[in-house]
Amino acid sequence: MPSTAQISGKGDGKSGSMTLDQLLKRTNVLYCLDCGKCTGTCPAAIARPGFSPRRVIELALMDDDGSRTALNRYLWDCLTCGKCANYCPEEVWFSEFVRARRGDAYHEGNYSVKNHGGIVYSISQAMADLNLKQKRMDWVKGTKISDKGEVLLFTGCLPYFELFFKNLKLEYGSKVLNNAVKIMNKAGITPAVMSNEVCCGHDDIWSGNLERFTKLAKKNIAAIKATGAKKIVTICPECATTLKNDYAEFLGEKFEVVHITQYLAELLKDGKIKVKKNAGKVTFHDPCRLVQHMNIVDAPREVIKAVGGDNFTEMRESGVLASCCGTTLWRNCDALSEIMRLDRLKQAQETGAQTLLTACPKCQIHFRCTLSTKCDEVGLDKNLKVEDIVTYVAENLEG
Repeated sequence: MPSTAQISGKGDGKSGSMTLDQLLKRTNVLYCLDCGKCTGTCPAAIARPGFSPRRVIELALMDDDGSRTALNRYLWDCLTCGKCANYCPEEVWFSEFVRARRGDAYHEGNYSVKNHGGIVYSISQAMADLNLKQKRMDWVKGTKISDKGEVLLFTGCLPYFELFFKNLKLEYGSKVLNNAVKIMNKAGITPAVMSNEVCCGHDDIWSGNLERFTKLAKKNIAAIKATGAKKIVTICPECATTLKNDYAEFLGEKFEVVHITQYLAELLKDGKIKVKKNAGKVTFHDPCRLVQHMNIVDAPREVIKAVGGDNFTEMRESGVLASCCGTTLWRNCDALSEIMRLDRLKQAQETGAQTLLTACPKCQIHFRCTLSTKCDEVGLDKNLKVEDIVTYVAENLEG
């Protein structure tokens, strides 16, 4: 699946040089058959009355200058999960079309409604616009890291998420990141970690704020190069696809980027780490950016099976058929997205699993949030544990 090229690889942060007609052709929208398969499989369409990918496409095809499409409120209802692309007979890349149009929408004043008062977006705003020095290394405890090295651990905004969502006991900064380094150290690797790292820019580029994305990307590119890293490992799938695909597409910088599940699978295969068998029943939720955008399906399962063996059970919808957790870009978090999460959590319960493993911090945040409410009233087991796959491996390391 190609990425949109609004900036044309120059990183100028402007709305872009691509006309609406060029965008329609690039994303195969002109080949839409109006068959409705996208709507039938779309998590947002199922939960949000009136929303339909093909309805957005229909409007775009009738829009001579693109103005009506840019102001269309449905642009912000799309989760950009990419699930529709797996069912489309004409390979229409709807999520990429939406992302490009959001860039124009942003410049037309059609902004996304942000959750949590927009406070989470202030993270990237501060990192991009202020010459600030962060204190983001407090999570390092009892592990070995370095300023330089061939393998770089990109930490993303995880320490900030832990602070903002303290009531959910995420421990992404203090626990998951430290566990990732613990596993690397066990394999004989001392990863480079950047104290001057900033947000990857994922939420900004998918919200249409290309200017801020470019500022963040340029800061990270300079910092990454200073480490001498040949491989970048990310905990977050959004960071992985942004660093790997969008930095190359929009700024011409190509890095070898792997998600932590790919890296763990590689370490296990090479015998650099060994794990004990865990008898607890587990299942796995496929994050959209991991499975739909990067086509990473096997790696997390190889890791989980190494620990859980036959105690791992797939959910009813898994792999490329998996549904979104219901929220993206810190928006759309409402009663309708809650319906999507409830369905996903009930699928996890159907497997008989005690633990739902995730490989995305945002998925874990939203699942834990739902489980923190009145579970009995909606048929959820409040004892269902939601845990990151990194911690699952670290807690079952041999030795």
